[in-house]
Amino acid sequence: MHRQIEKLKSKVPVESLREDCMARLEEHVIASSYAKGDVVFRIGDDDDQAIFLVEGALSLASADGREVGIDAGHPSARFALANLKPRLYEGTVTSDEALIMGLSMGVLERCTAIDQISQDHGPEIQDDFNLDTALLRQPWVVQMLQTKEFILLPIENLIQVIERVEDVPVKAGEVVIEQGAPGEYFYIIAEGRAKITRTTPGGEVKLDEIGPGEPFGESALISDLPRNATVTMLQDGALKRLSRSDFKELLETQYVPWVGPGEARKLVKDGAIPIDVRTEEEVAQYSIPGVKNVPLFMIRVRLRQGRFNPENTYVVFCDSGIRSATAAFILNQNHIPAYVVKGGLGRYGGAR
Repeated sequence: MHRQIEKLKSKVPVESLREDCMARLEEHVIASSYAKGDVVFRIGDDDDQAIFLVEGALSLASADGREVGIDAGHPSARFALANLKPRLYEGTVTSDEALIMGLSMGVLERCTAIDQISQDHGPEIQDDFNLDTALLRQPWVVQMLQTKEFILLPIENLIQVIERVEDVPVKAGEVVIEQGAPGEYFYIIAEGRAKITRTTPGGEVKLDEIGPGEPFGESALISDLPRNATVTMLQDGALKRLSRSDFKELLETQYVPWVGPGEARKLVKDGAIPIDVRTEEEVAQYSIPGVKNVPLFMIRVRLRQGRFNPENTYVVFCDSGIRSATAAFILNQNHIPAYVVKGGLGRYGGAR
């Protein structure tokens, strides 16, 4: 069967992903056809889409009147269009028609980050992450990675969550969490479906229905209050559960310091070293002057080489904050002070 993602296999960073990662992206592809004169995006748009030109041509116009044309066959069309957020350009179709494809930037960044650290970049990197890469391809893990609760979780925390969870078989009708009970575990559905209900003065109210990869039970662990809802299995299945202590260590407290763009600029002005952890190809497409490029998968290598000075402070960038959050986590775990810029490069400004 033809897949939409096939039309993006020549795009960066999609082209570098393994087949299973591309399959994960398939359901997130949005294809749209446009006619001449149609506006695809505007200056100031703050959407979560990485937009690629697949067929046709369009022009990118900046606020100061500069304009550049891009054809689908041109090398620059391999990259997402005006990818910094909020967008700095307006994109208008100049060909009779154009095919545009969008991907969730959060999902794309997550897939790219996982793919980079799970590829065989050498035995030392594999040892550092202690990866069983087959774990990352389990169906429940694939589903989990696409949920908002996990989309910004640093990769090392994610790996530890996968490794520490306990298997819990469940039957249809079984009550996993009961409203009013104390909270001891955080859960992720591996197989089956469950309903979430709450008892009110007017009777039982169904709040939600959840399936594979979806988490539940975190509220009571964070608030230290009794469970605020009941979770009942609708089908036979299996759960993954994480203890309260592991939850607080790996999920509630992520040890990743985030800063706004203004604070990031002040840190750099005061001597912090800015690092862009995107791939070299992405940096070649657009970059911020004075920002050093160290791709995510090279962070561990540079640490072993002594290339990061613990006396320095680092400000870490990527398109959205997902890859840079992982890099900052690794650096901070190695006693290297590092901050992640909220919103990524576009928020910080100064891109070329």
